[in-house]
Amino acid sequence: MYIAHRIGTLNVYGIRNKIEREKIFHSLKRKSYDIEYLQETHCANESEAFLWAKSWEGNITWNNGSTQSRVVAIFIKNIDLQLQVVENSLYNDEHGRIISLRANLSERSYYQYTDVYTPNAGIDRKWVILTVLLIKASIGKGPQLLK
Repeated sequence: MYIAHRIGTLNVYGIRNKIEREKIFHSLKRKSYDIEYLQETHCANESEAFLWAKSWEGNITWNNGSTQSRVVAIFIKNIDLQLQVVENSLYNDEHGRIISLRANLSERSYYQYTDVYTPNAGIDRKWVILTVLLIKASIGKGPQLLK
């Protein structure tokens, strides 16, 4: 089974300021993307993520990492895709740079969504690339990812 949907990506350079966050959320709602990958949200923790999610009409999956993290997120609009996120499929790195999840369409078909914020250079960049390759290699091997 295949369902067409549009995916966008945006580096928001931090949305901790309520006015800036509301502008970004409003812009995302107007766009025709079904799923939006955000990088550098700078969301500090789960309670802050919970409050932000109240402004969004749909599902948000975050990787908050640590307080020094950039933080990536996957925003899914309330749409008729009928995607069901598999709970134990979520992978978050400890630095807030990678989030990957599996969403089932049916018993036999699914999508794997992965959002990555890659450092510009150095060992961190190599680590992120290797991790993404491991995620890619694990696709199709069941719902567990790099546990």
